[in-house]
Amino acid sequence: MKTPLQEFKNFMNQHQYFIDNDLFKKYHELLDKEKEVIKRAYKQGVIDEYGDTIDLDTITEAEEYYNRTFNTKEK
Repeated sequence: MKTPLQEFKNFMNQHQYFIDNDLFKKYHELLDKEKEVIKRAYKQGVIDEYGDTIDLDTITEAEEYYNRTFNTKEK
């Protein structure tokens, strides 16, 4: 599965749209932000399921979830 931003980049590449350096840099900034939002949502789901006594910073599975769920290997 790919995130919406990853799908957008694939679309741009497949249709041979030119992506200049500024746009490429912004894409990576937004991709990092998107990843953090997804990880935070995962952590919030853990808290909702198991109670709010868990510290968000101690939930290490969020990174594993993201990497397992979204194809983060860009070719």
